[in-house]
Amino acid sequence: MTGIAAFNGAVQGRCGPSRCPHRSGPLFSRVRSSMEKSRLIIYIVVCFIASVHLGVVIPLFAFISHDLKLSSALAGVVAAMLPLGGLTVNFFSERVVRRIGFQRTMLIGILLQIVLLLALIAAPYSIALWIVVRYLLGMSFSLIFMPPQVSIGIELKTRKAFFVSMLGVVFGLGLTAGPLLTNLKAVDVRLPLIAVVVLYVGILAAVMQIRNTFLPASDHHAGSVSRLRILKRIWVAMLPAILFGFCEICLTAIFPMEARDRGFSEAQTSLILSLFPLSALAGQLPAAMLSDKFGPRKIAPYLYAGAAAAFVLPFLHYSFVSLLAASIMCGLMIGHGYYFSVSYVNAMTDKDTVVRANILIEASYNLFTVVVPLAVGVYLQQAGSTTVFMPLLAFSAMALAAHFVSQIRFRY
Repeated sequence: MTGIAAFNGAVQGRCGPSRCPHRSGPLFSRVRSSMEKSRLIIYIVVCFIASVHLGVVIPLFAFISHDLKLSSALAGVVAAMLPLGGLTVNFFSERVVRRIGFQRTMLIGILLQIVLLLALIAAPYSIALWIVVRYLLGMSFSLIFMPPQVSIGIELKTRKAFFVSMLGVVFGLGLTAGPLLTNLKAVDVRLPLIAVVVLYVGILAAVMQIRNTFLPASDHHAGSVSRLRILKRIWVAMLPAILFGFCEICLTAIFPMEARDRGFSEAQTSLILSLFPLSALAGQLPAAMLSDKFGPRKIAPYLYAGAAAAFVLPFLHYSFVSLLAASIMCGLMIGHGYYFSVSYVNAMTDKDTVVRANILIEASYNLFTVVVPLAVGVYLQQAGSTTVFMPLLAFSAMALAAHFVSQIRFRY
């Protein structure tokens, strides 16, 4: 008896078969009890709030860095701190969850974010503080997002794709609402941060009430399967997440400065940024349905090609309308890329390797979003008048080429 079945058997052994509350079967197997439904709902709400937070701090720092007249290279360094923090957590997040469980891991992430937000509220224009805070925010974001993502992949027996898509939907909604909240900076730059603190405090009590769960015991033996071996198996499924990370960090962290320099207002920039996650919401379920019908391997190249086509538009005519169209197309094609990769990987792996596979997705996403701001920031500073859409177009084409290379290897 292994995994969740062993857990249920152990509980029945303690409380007796006649009155055991866990006799109905494995956790999340049908999500029948109100407690399990509430846990899922709270997971989703917390992910939404964290997404709002992410949608606030990224463009807010871009506006602050423009006010302080930071160079593109320095702004790229600060932007890289967020994924670097997440990348750091990836080295020990599996051990943390095993030791303290999903609920406590998420709780630590929320409390850390509240403390960091209060620090930013106290000194919003301190670049040194932003560097430290963004690094620690990256760690806390990973601690918040990882428990729902992994627990759904392990514990749910049915409708996994649906709930993974729900995480993608709330992520997109949060990223849509976040940039709109930055408009509060017209009153006071601290107001968007205060609003996020209020949201976190509001959900904190609910998180403390949900039941703590742990990784199944059978997954302790997954160490025999090395990360390198898993990576060789799933790297093609990681491409959508990597491309999404590239697009997200370029559009939200670097593009606002380019838009300011080209004369766009803050309202126009916020609208362009908001349409990216909003259109990702529209593309989330259709992409999942097409993937279920034809397989993700056949759908992925169309996503890469569509993203490349979106980034061609600003070269044809650089205007507010063309940027809106590019943001919409990019969101439809690759704005859901991270959770497309999660579903892709969940279909390729078993229960013993799904945890490490998910961690590898997050690690690759964080790694590329560490490198991208640094590389793109330096590139734009050296190239002068070149737009951020040039590296975006190039990387989309590279992802498409890499996919076809994997197809050749898969076939032969």
